[in-house]
Amino acid sequence: MDPLDNDDGTKNYLAQLIEKPVPLEQYAAVKVVILYWENSDRLDDYVEEAGKVDSFFKGLNFETELYPIPKSNSQVEVRWFITKQQVLLTRRMSILGAPCLLIVHYGGHGDKDDDIHYTGSGGPQRRRAVWRAHRKGEPSVRWYEIQQLFLDIKFDVVLLFDCCYAAQAGRSAGEETLDEPPGCVELLAAAGDKAETPHPGDGSFTVTMIRIMDKYMKTNNNIEISTLHTLLVHRNAGLSTIPFHVYIRAGPSKRSVVLKKLKAPGEQEDSTVAWRAAVGVTIGMREPLTQAILDEIGRWLHAEAPRAFVAGFKVERVLRRTADISGFIKDSLPERSGAVAQSLKISVLEQIGDAWSSLQQLVTRYTTQRNVPGFTDQEDRMAQLAGEFVKRLDAGNTEITQILQKAVMMSDASLNPTMIDKALEDPASESLGMTSQLILRRIICCQQRPELGEKATVTSSTVLLAPDRLIEEYKKYDEHRSPEEITEMKARIGLLADVLGAQKPESFRCLQLHEWKHEKYSRRFVYHFRIPDNYKKKPITLYDAITTLDRHSRPTLEERLTMAHHIAKAVEQWHRVDWVHQSISSHNIIFLKPESGNSNNRWDFDAPLLHGFDFARPNAKPSIGRYVEDIELNIYRHPDRQGEVRNGHKKEHDLYSLGVVLLEIGLWRSSCEMVEQRARSLQKARKSAATKDEASKVAKDDMVEWLVDAVRDSLAHYVGSDYQDAVRTCLTSEFGVKIDDERKSRLLDAMGKMVLQKLEWWPII
Repeated sequence: MDPLDNDDGTKNYLAQLIEKPVPLEQYAAVKVVILYWENSDRLDDYVEEAGKVDSFFKGLNFETELYPIPKSNSQVEVRWFITKQQVLLTRRMSILGAPCLLIVHYGGHGDKDDDIHYTGSGGPQRRRAVWRAHRKGEPSVRWYEIQQLFLDIKFDVVLLFDCCYAAQAGRSAGEETLDEPPGCVELLAAAGDKAETPHPGDGSFTVTMIRIMDKYMKTNNNIEISTLHTLLVHRNAGLSTIPFHVYIRAGPSKRSVVLKKLKAPGEQEDSTVAWRAAVGVTIGMREPLTQAILDEIGRWLHAEAPRAFVAGFKVERVLRRTADISGFIKDSLPERSGAVAQSLKISVLEQIGDAWSSLQQLVTRYTTQRNVPGFTDQEDRMAQLAGEFVKRLDAGNTEITQILQKAVMMSDASLNPTMIDKALEDPASESLGMTSQLILRRIICCQQRPELGEKATVTSSTVLLAPDRLIEEYKKYDEHRSPEEITEMKARIGLLADVLGAQKPESFRCLQLHEWKHEKYSRRFVYHFRIPDNYKKKPITLYDAITTLDRHSRPTLEERLTMAHHIAKAVEQWHRVDWVHQSISSHNIIFLKPESGNSNNRWDFDAPLLHGFDFARPNAKPSIGRYVEDIELNIYRHPDRQGEVRNGHKKEHDLYSLGVVLLEIGLWRSSCEMVEQRARSLQKARKSAATKDEASKVAKDDMVEWLVDAVRDSLAHYVGSDYQDAVRTCLTSEFGVKIDDERKSRLLDAMGKMVLQKLEWWPII
């Protein structure tokens, strides 16, 4: 049976099956304000470009307003104008009872505001951009001050900035309020902090953006801002600078803003009641959508959906995703068309076939259970079964996309920036959810620069708090460093910041870097990481959780198993993009506590976060400039990484460190305590006094032996034999790989089978 297309007929058919309407537009109202200077150089060009922006958004039935920035009292006037727009849109959102969107476009000059760069008690400050009517001098607007008006907004905002140093103008939208979740604030800028953009006209950021949006929406009917950014960074876009995209504030939806044409006046239905009751449901599919499967989904939703779902089912997203996967399999794979399909090996196609087979078995098992006589009368059991069925479908959908993502990330498609660009140009990279990984891989590829030296400094990661919903991490260096070494360290810190600041899938398990700075007088670099919405400020490390929490606050067995798998999966994800952590330990894994919704006030043990990344470049020689004999550090270091003479850090070394952490999670005991106890026992057997300092002087071979003994003697009892096997493999590096390529693809495949699969667990239903 042929797969169905993701068209209106399919959606309407499913809606009729469950006797509920297709959902309305995402936004009930969209306001676009287009700013340019009333008196500037190249005024005619900027006015013409503003008119093109106005015309395009009017074509989407968005309300638009052109605003020439006055040359007198510019700061006050722009501030008042933005305030007025916010007030009006907030009122409209309250009346409609539906989401609204504000788009701010600015075309003109930008500058770095160098006058304030070296002020402030904390040393050099981040340059914050200003808007200027001319390349230099007045009049000007300090947008970074005006942007604080977005502190308490409830609607979404998209900032489109076409100016030099554009990214500097959109750094912070203020601190979130606790009583009402703020809207999303998303920035798409013509260039990064240090780049200058071309003049208005053909080839400008604005003209190119309009052209790409218009072409894409004619085929797809809508476009996400993140997708627009991906299209703009492609070589085919022809831009001379690389556009910059960031979620200044993710908002409750945690996703990119979607632009879609609104219905014209008179076509709108009264959406007040519908929007207040709307519930979105996503159903993950792992095979092409056929008429028979569509009928089955319709019958299931109609018969077993909870009674509270009275307003409608949002099926568009899952149908679109299913159609994307179906289209890739049907159109791209047979002819191997596109960079993504060309990169896949036969073994990957076999894995996809196995995944589809598993899905068919799942559907058969669910149907059989549901058809047992009398089972339909057990409402609670039916609801439980349906819920688990959807979870398994979603997990299966994730499985098949991960198979494809892993294959592409270790193939020639991600070998160098040129090949990555070709993969990004393939629409399949977006539809299969691998765009962010490819962009991250491109950043890492570009960092393999020979001009950077081989030495770095000691990294001391301390989790402290900043007042602005930020966690600070310090990278310290000693007073004996030369100016050349400090310059080199600064370059490395900046490279790591590029990696940590890039958008990443949740499976990478790390906080989003907000900014960093160099505090010269304190001899340290500071990373500022943003705390996710709805979490409290103060984190706890895994080490502190193990050594300080009482039994009522400790994680359950299920939480520990989930925690272990998430951490191992995150390490594997980082290795797939060719980045090594270099400092994995229980001190560098943190947890946050939810603001609300957790009656037991527990830490979110299901969401571990990797922290304290070292800042040598990937696969470089020793990342720590001066070796320190410290048992708490050595326990997590591979034997080849201990001592004065050390080899460069490899992926195997990360996996050894991972094994130590997994052992700690399994036994819920500090590895330092385990080793020190064995050392004291050894000293006692030799009939000599064993001080703590003496116990700390442990031969590296003894340390590995003692940890492996702990795995053999105790681990299976606490967490099972599969978990035991996974930890033993990490500690002994017995992955069975003798010959491998430069990126260790065979090692990572073995890690997936011998560690990740062993750590997976399914609750019995």
